[in-house]
Amino acid sequence: MDAGFRVALVIVLENGEPAEPAVFPTIVPAWHVGDTFLAGPNLGCLRILAIEPEMDEDAAFHGVWVVEPV
Repeated sequence: MDAGFRVALVIVLENGEPAEPAVFPTIVPAWHVGDTFLAGPNLGCLRILAIEPEMDEDAAFHGVWVVEPV
């Protein structure tokens, strides 16, 4: 993995509302449904329920996750 690799993902809650913060920058290239992550002090630990298909290469974000609090 390239040390400069970064992915910005939009986080959407189960009810369809965007999380706050709604963007999760990561250097991890592969996330899977069921994975958990610490989203910060406002959201705590979240579990990925769904990962939307990859977005356009030129998009500001590279994916959308649907999550639930753990």
